[in-house]
Amino acid sequence: MENTFIALVNNPFVTSSVRSLNSVNFVITLTRLIISLGLVIGGLLFMYTLILGSIQWISAGGNKASIEAARAKVMNALVGLFLLFGVFALITFVEIFFNTDLTYFQFNRFQLK
Repeated sequence: MENTFIALVNNPFVTSSVRSLNSVNFVITLTRLIISLGLVIGGLLFMYTLILGSIQWISAGGNKASIEAARAKVMNALVGLFLLFGVFALITFVEIFFNTDLTYFQFNRFQLK
């Protein structure tokens, strides 16, 4: 007779609702989280680049090279914003086409929508 002791290992930082997910629901939840975080991070990067380029443009003082560098930053920020809108439109199209919701989260304390 062989006695084996097996301990149940739980992560105390993971809520019971996440622990109860099966593998498919976990992947779906993780995909939703990655998409939403990507959109939020993209928006924050747009704001940072736009503000940085604007400050650089204002402080250029008539220097052509500095103005062109600042203009390039502002244009890159705007192109990034249009790409972000394009990704959001693509995600919305996929949601409508497959009748799913990829960007809605509901946690215990707050909602991301």
